[in-house]
Amino acid sequence: MNLKKLRLEKSWSQEQLAEITGISARTIQRIENGKTPGMETLKALAAGFDISVAELEGVTPEKTEAMDTTVLSGGFFGSIPKEWKGFILHIVIFMFVMTWLLTLNHFFDLDKDAPGAAALIWGMALVFHLIKVILNITRRP
Repeated sequence: MNLKKLRLEKSWSQEQLAEITGISARTIQRIENGKTPGMETLKALAAGFDISVAELEGVTPEKTEAMDTTVLSGGFFGSIPKEWKGFILHIVIFMFVMTWLLTLNHFFDLDKDAPGAAALIWGMALVFHLIKVILNITRRP
């Protein structure tokens, strides 16, 4: 992102950009000097320039849609696309519930076929979820 170039193309001073976006002039100075802005700051800057956050960051809309990185704040998931996050969560819940069912079945000697039937039905739902995720990602322009 070359904020200074965008600002100068509009013939704006840092103070004018600060007034338009609601961001402090000092923050604009820091960004122009290489500091990475937060998402809220990026949104405010993009709105001020009347462009998307992706365009502001220098990423083409095609790349942004392909990545679709709605980032959880750091952590394990990092910048995994949101479709995959939902699928991973689905698998984690599946494993937790199946472990719980198998444990209950073992200790209380319940119907021996119940966990297998649940795993088969839920496993099919996981396959359909996976297909949906893959199709959504491949259908993007």
